Amino acid sequence: MANRVAAVMAVSQRDTSRIVMVEVERDGSFNLRLEAGTWRIRAFQDLDQNRRWDPVRERASAPHDVIVEPAARIPDVHFDIRTRRGGP
Repeated sequence: MANRVAAVMAVSQRDTSRIVMVEVERDGSFNLRLEAGTWRIRAFQDLDQNRRWDPVRERASAPHDVIVEPAARIPDVHFDIRTRRGGP
């Protein structure tokens, strides 16, 4: 089986061109460093390892909107990557 990498992507809701991406560790953990504000976060299976989510080909979790306060930690965020049904 090919090496498949899980990634977590955060998109700023203030400026959607601001995207932060990290790979998920083998134990399922990840660490995002985000500026204060509202972010939409999702995990996805990066099949082609190009660090971009392809909603047609790559499975992803439902998005989670989080509000990040300055110097805050947001522990225990969990994602469930499922096969998409229907369109992207």
